[in-house]
Amino acid sequence: MSGDLVFYGFALLTVLLIVAAIGTTGGLLLYQLGRDTLRTAQRMHQSQSFAVWQGMESWATVLLRDAHRKNRYTALGQPWAHQLPPISFAGGRLQGSLTDLQGYLNLNNLYFNPNLWSPLLRPLLRSAHD
Repeated sequence: MSGDLVFYGFALLTVLLIVAAIGTTGGLLLYQLGRDTLRTAQRMHQSQSFAVWQGMESWATVLLRDAHRKNRYTALGQPWAHQLPPISFAGGRLQGSLTDLQGYLNLNNLYFNPNLWSPLLRPLLRSAHD
């Protein structure tokens, strides 16, 4: 009789191990499926964002090229300087504008070209020491 109890205990333990292995494998498959679904969604959004970016870049290129062909100079009254009206597409809405950066200070030029900014700083340093 004690031999039968050991056999039933061994069979029960084997069944529990098999059920645990199946449960673990099923959980791992569901986890992988969730990760793959999320990764696919992120890549789709990335592709759409890249396509929108390319569209905006081509829009800017066309506007600036047309402005250059018409006048050979650019002014803030030309079409490129006006804000793009909102454009709806699947998954979002897009609105944009171009900004003339000619009057802005580029800090990279100051850092990489000290000959450019040292004459500008000389009067400031002299007035600070006075």
